[in-house]
Amino acid sequence: MTITGRQLLASASIILIALTTLGLAGCAPLAPGNAAPSTEQSQQQSAVKGFFEQVLNANVYGLPTDTALEQFKPWISPALFQRFEQAQVQQTLDLARHQGTEPPMLQGSPFVSLFEGATGVVAVTPAQAPDTWAVSLVYRANAGQSTTTVQWTDTVALTQQDGRWVVNDVIFGGQWDFAKRGRLSELLDSVRAAGS
Repeated sequence: MTITGRQLLASASIILIALTTLGLAGCAPLAPGNAAPSTEQSQQQSAVKGFFEQVLNANVYGLPTDTALEQFKPWISPALFQRFEQAQVQQTLDLARHQGTEPPMLQGSPFVSLFEGATGVVAVTPAQAPDTWAVSLVYRANAGQSTTTVQWTDTVALTQQDGRWVVNDVIFGGQWDFAKRGRLSELLDSVRAAGS
């Protein structure tokens, strides 16, 4: 019995439809090869996704307010939370000293490479270093007839806190001229050090 090209194409289409219906098409494995992701990998990936869901929902520019920072608390380490608090204190002092005549030191989205922030997460995959994840991000904006799209990859470093994974730092990976460089922790430390 021979299979014609048309029958083969029809069979492949049925399989693709079934995979798409089950939500399996286009899902890359987290672990190398065909191995299933470990429980730890799944927990880490969930932590990264939860953090970026909060980043996209909060849409923070500059330092987050106290209320916004509290919403990030379940997703970030105590050390990173403390850095944010210290940067807030310094920024408040600076604004008072200059009587609001100078803009805050930290502007734009603090959590990603692009000043404007991100509008979506494309993929979350394990990075090379232990407990780090590469996060492919996208920013899309419509202006009249044209659409601006920027895509880049930032890296998230995780740590364990009370038996769960939380974000300890973000390593900015944007490659354009005005992208943030370095790490989120360094950015917050620079705000804190500005008044010293």
